[in-house]
Amino acid sequence: MTPCTPRHRHIRLLTLLGSILVASGLLFLICLAVGQRAGWITFALVAPECVLLALRTTHVIIRYILYLQSCHPPIHQLSQGYLSCAFATETLDVLKHLTIVGS
Repeated sequence: MTPCTPRHRHIRLLTLLGSILVASGLLFLICLAVGQRAGWITFALVAPECVLLALRTTHVIIRYILYLQSCHPPIHQLSQGYLSCAFATETLDVLKHLTIVGS
């Protein structure tokens, strides 16, 4: 963990991000229920917003976990540069957003 921030604050932040992720899933289910009753056009307009919220929240959670891991690198890690898993996370996130927004 970071030297000045206590562990419980990191846990609180991850809990908050997890609750946002759960809320976006619940919003998607509500959107699906409204779409069945009111029409699929409403679903088609609101569903991408719910999916993008879930994707962005997942991306922030992954980046935060990678940040916490980089605060205490293993002893055998010599490079202090950009981690390959962080680069892959950024690339996949951009591709997901382009797929959803571009369609």
